[in-house]
Amino acid sequence: MAGRKNYDIIIVGAGTAGLTAGIFCRMRKFSTLTIDLKEPGGQMTSIYPSKPVMDYPSYDLVLAVELADSIIKQTKKLGIDFILGERVEEILTVSDGFDVVTSDVRYKAKAVVLAMGIGLFNQRELGVIGEREFTGRGVIHGIPKINTAKDKRVLCVGGGNSSLEVALAVKDIAKEVTLIHRSKSFEAYEFYKESIMNSQVKVKFHTELKEILGEEKVNEVILFNREDEKYEKLKVDLVVINIGLVPNFKKLRDWNLEVDNAGIKVDSEMRTSREGIFACGDMVSYPGKLKLLISASGEGSIAAESAFKYIQKKNQEG
Repeated sequence: MAGRKNYDIIIVGAGTAGLTAGIFCRMRKFSTLTIDLKEPGGQMTSIYPSKPVMDYPSYDLVLAVELADSIIKQTKKLGIDFILGERVEEILTVSDGFDVVTSDVRYKAKAVVLAMGIGLFNQRELGVIGEREFTGRGVIHGIPKINTAKDKRVLCVGGGNSSLEVALAVKDIAKEVTLIHRSKSFEAYEFYKESIMNSQVKVKFHTELKEILGEEKVNEVILFNREDEKYEKLKVDLVVINIGLVPNFKKLRDWNLEVDNAGIKVDSEMRTSREGIFACGDMVSYPGKLKLLISASGEGSIAAESAFKYIQKKNQEG
């Protein structure tokens, strides 16, 4: 293993929260390293690059990848170092800070900011017949690339923001879009609900997906209306499922971080249960938490400022 490289702050994760934390760390003139297993940008570049973003201030509409590129350029101008393609395996407390250990290198920091996003979560499955069999062959969990839906009959499953966003994003290029939800109303922002009801998207409430059928690829599904107690066959080419996430917090527990069912528990200053380690973005949990890009940015700035105060206090004590 190579020798240690020293930084004031190490940020684990280069999504919106991590990138913003980096910006504010550099505003404090702290040497800053950001480590990520993938490319910078998080979900905006790896999961839904062509998704239209309509809820980020200063943009009435911007593609996720364009927003990510803009933030990444800003971080690089400020002189943040990036290490990509390495997974953080351990975070060890040492006498003068932390050793952040990857498979290749041991890095040194006075404080650590965790911003690993939904990398700690798996997409929740329905558990219906054909779901796993056709995953990658017409079944997608999460946010697909928009062009995947071109000229296809699309079924969107779920009643939250993500499912409605997919339906709205693909409605103009898909052959037809059907949106089903098992309840009587959506659990999404009013803007999305109104946009859906004023579009050509076919909406079916009280409806569950029961079976996915096909040969080489998906070509049909069986739906069940809970209100009428009737089954229906529907011809589809693409099934997009967004019904929530399942956490996998073993690594966080191994790092002696306190978690609940939603993520790492933090206070209003993004402090975790380990002194000197802060967290932000989709991986954190606190009352009133919103999983939005703008929330992640705000949390990133708070985590950076809290890390600054922590290091400043340690320097004064030393």
